Amino acid sequence: MKKVKNNNIYINHIALIIISFLAGLYLLGFDNLNFLNKNWLYSGDLSQYQIGWEFFRNDSWRFPLGFNPNYGLEFGTSIAYSDSIPLFAFIFKLFKNFLPENFQYFSLWIVLIIYLQLLFSYLIIFNLTKNFYFSSISMFFFILAPVFLNRSGIHLSLAGHWIILFSFYIESSNSKLKPMLRGFNLILSSLIFFYFTMMLIILNSLTYLFLLIKKKSLYKNIFKEIILIYPLLFLTMYIVGYFTIRPEDGLGGGYGYYNLNLNSFFNPNGFNFSGSFNWSVLMPKLPFNNGEYEGFSYLGIGGFFLLFFAILSFFKNIREFFISRKEILLIFFVFLALSISQNINFGEINILSIDLNNYILGVLSTIRSSGRLIWPVYYLILILGIFFIFNYFSGKKRFIILISLLFIQLIDLSSGLKQYYKGNQYNYISENVFKNEDNFWNNLSFKITTLRSIKFRNQSDLYYDLRNVFLNYNFKKTDIVYLARYNRKNTALNNYKLIESFLNKEMDIFKETAFLTKDLNLVRNIHFLYGENLFYYFRNNIWVITSQYIVKPNNIESIKDNFEIKNIVLNKKINFINSKNLNYGFGWEKQSRGLASDGNYSSIIFKIDNKNCSENFYLKLNVENYYNDIKGDFNLYLNNKILSKKNLNRIPLKINCDNIQNYYILEFKYQGPISLRELNRGLNHSKRSIILKEIEIIS
Repeated sequence: MKKVKNNNIYINHIALIIISFLAGLYLLGFDNLNFLNKNWLYSGDLSQYQIGWEFFRNDSWRFPLGFNPNYGLEFGTSIAYSDSIPLFAFIFKLFKNFLPENFQYFSLWIVLIIYLQLLFSYLIIFNLTKNFYFSSISMFFFILAPVFLNRSGIHLSLAGHWIILFSFYIESSNSKLKPMLRGFNLILSSLIFFYFTMMLIILNSLTYLFLLIKKKSLYKNIFKEIILIYPLLFLTMYIVGYFTIRPEDGLGGGYGYYNLNLNSFFNPNGFNFSGSFNWSVLMPKLPFNNGEYEGFSYLGIGGFFLLFFAILSFFKNIREFFISRKEILLIFFVFLALSISQNINFGEINILSIDLNNYILGVLSTIRSSGRLIWPVYYLILILGIFFIFNYFSGKKRFIILISLLFIQLIDLSSGLKQYYKGNQYNYISENVFKNEDNFWNNLSFKITTLRSIKFRNQSDLYYDLRNVFLNYNFKKTDIVYLARYNRKNTALNNYKLIESFLNKEMDIFKETAFLTKDLNLVRNIHFLYGENLFYYFRNNIWVITSQYIVKPNNIESIKDNFEIKNIVLNKKINFINSKNLNYGFGWEKQSRGLASDGNYSSIIFKIDNKNCSENFYLKLNVENYYNDIKGDFNLYLNNKILSKKNLNRIPLKINCDNIQNYYILEFKYQGPISLRELNRGLNHSKRSIILKEIEIIS
């Protein structure tokens, strides 16, 4: 009889598929469930997943297989760093010649993760209870878990919580294949999202510790398991492309900021692309600090009872769980400690903040969004609570209690569930900025293969404005990207190399390439160098510069005042902190303190008001060192002639009044600019020297 019940899950796979499809239909709606509809993949990170996949799909196979150089160009990237679910990317790239152009696999992924969430939660409870009906009811707690549904609305790859449940299923089973299954799940996790890999490494390490404590003689088996599994894991990660960037580029700021708040289990403060909302009809939203939304883990009213039962299981005499109470406590402690981080907060109150050694902080930076590490604890609470109900109560009572809690959970979460009805969580509020511009981008895509930013920034504002372009027009390469990790060193070096190319007036860099920026100052600088040898278009609040004629210029493009270098009014300071429309050229970064030098070269281009012209002009600079403890040395040139900088308040300028209408270029050439990375003070490779706060020409 038990064997028959044990086979029920296999007999009822069709039922699970139907439930998964209906749940997927609820979350997506018919339109979004369509594999040929990608209109819902615009908001937030969703566009990153689809755009990364499309560039990967349209490229040839390379090695490592996950290498995706057309999406990021020189800055180093792979399909893993656009969070495009490498496993699916590989599978569907094999069939790319048979797939429609607008194909997306993320709606399939959502249905699949619901199915696997149901399957493994059922199997775990069945392993513990051997009761088909009790297990079938229990599995609905897991697909209703707000922590799961929350991620399904914002980070699709991170919604693969079934990987965590698979790990618990392995340990709850009596299979002799546990070592093989652990290894399989670990390697599989690296093909989904690396955060799951880190969670499994921690869980597996604790499992090895538990086994050694129970039986020290198992160390040989554990050692064999490790030396078999982890080389395969690293090989898989290499093939996926995790090592296309340097190890230090895998570090990210945020540990201690994107952490877990002590009120997270009881805080129904949810969010998706439609905005913030309350998951609960009964509990009020609670405050939190900084980026602690990453630690969102509301249990629900039904979940509160399961938490109570989970705690109660430590004091009641019930039969052994698949791991001991001490082991449960250690798992809880390790994951809670890592997820809370060194900043312990309750609501908006900081209870304790610990200064960590830079090297320790560097290691922990690999899990920058540490609040996510609460997920294994979250699911262990559900499993323990359900397990307690089955063991402590008998007969119909256990079913009445379980169904009642599920009903309470549904009522409490109904407020949040409404936010996920038919794709509400993916609502993309478009200002339709591309209205009447389709002709331009379409023509551009026929003449240009590559879109580049004049100055590369990961997660730039250009990317957000161009999501529609990348999703609807077939450009082959771009460095206008949104990536989880990227090559920081190459970013700085290639930015400086590109400036050199512009200064040398190279035309080859425009071959099949358009350069884009929102910074009119940089456009002026390029126009100053290249003049009418290039075409300048202003579309969707973005300047597009190319050597190709695309369409007839519009009004703003035909107004030469856009490129006109502004006059510097004599005896009037230009404040680079407050002014918006400035004549600065390459080699600066606008910061709150003024213009920060970036690289070996910076320039200011200007004209002088021809009133009261005199040859006895003087330049006054208000400059401070970028680093307080390091002097910013530089040479100063005016139209290629070196200037004395003995007194920055009175630098003699030789101005030819007969040619007062000409442009003047003030150039800063730095001696030994240095980056935070070179100083071991951070990971930024941008080379800094000075901050330019003010400039004035006095007569």
